[in-house]
Amino acid sequence: MSFIENWRYPLPQATNGERVGSAALDEDTSLQMIALTDTGQIAACTFGHPDEFIGTKLETAGDELMRGKKIRALAHIRWL
Repeated sequence: MSFIENWRYPLPQATNGERVGSAALDEDTSLQMIALTDTGQIAACTFGHPDEFIGTKLETAGDELMRGKKIRALAHIRWL
């Protein structure tokens, strides 16, 4: 699992309208991702209602994409 926000940093500034970077993942490798804000909301909820979550397992990934699909999806994000 990784944080979606981590993907903005390995990419250099755009050249000729493209940002090109590399990732040590095969084309068919999937990677689960979650946003930092989602992690905070999940933590607040679980700590706020411990009796509902003690002893349970949560699936927290917001997205799981293969590397090629992830790259195409991230290409459409306008990073601030």
